[in-house]
Amino acid sequence: MKRHIYSICIAVTLGLITLPGGVLAQALATGSSIPMKDRAMQSVSGETASIGSVKGEKGTVVTFWCKTCPWVGRYEERFVALAKSYQAKGFGFIAINSNDPVGYPGDNFDEMKAQADAGDYTFPYVVDVGSEVAVAFGAKRTPQVFVFDSADKLAYQGAIDDSPADAAKVADAYLANALDAILSGGAIAQAETKAFGCTIKFQ
Repeated sequence: MKRHIYSICIAVTLGLITLPGGVLAQALATGSSIPMKDRAMQSVSGETASIGSVKGEKGTVVTFWCKTCPWVGRYEERFVALAKSYQAKGFGFIAINSNDPVGYPGDNFDEMKAQADAGDYTFPYVVDVGSEVAVAFGAKRTPQVFVFDSADKLAYQGAIDDSPADAAKVADAYLANALDAILSGGAIAQAETKAFGCTIKFQ
């Protein structure tokens, strides 16, 4: 028992995340390089895309996303609008679905395609087979964003903003603020916030 408690304490201290099967994945630290940057993933467009293939001149936004989480639904319109705005300013965007499509058929490929079409996505929406990219990132929730600068170093991770339920009540636009800081060359006031949403349904 003491050894089990000790192991849990070490995992928490090191920022480790317990996954199905007892696998531990370390949370990505600020300043880390993009994991699995060149892994090709199937996109709802019918083509493949990798994180590296969408890289923008100013940086890259990686978002863990899905169809079945109601919080993704609440964030969808504002996130798509933000993506369109900042793609024009030099940022690349990609949305990754790591959920198990067998246990959660609402997250299968056909449902993803319908979601992207209805939401007018302007960025690749891809399937993370085996949840391997999510594990490499230490991602835990949908939605959860990771922002990398032009040197592919992690500059921000966490929530999109501070008002998941109501876009009209946003007081702190974490993601937009981080992107603006990168554009201006200034420091990001909050490099990490707590992601709010559903847990990733690891495969």
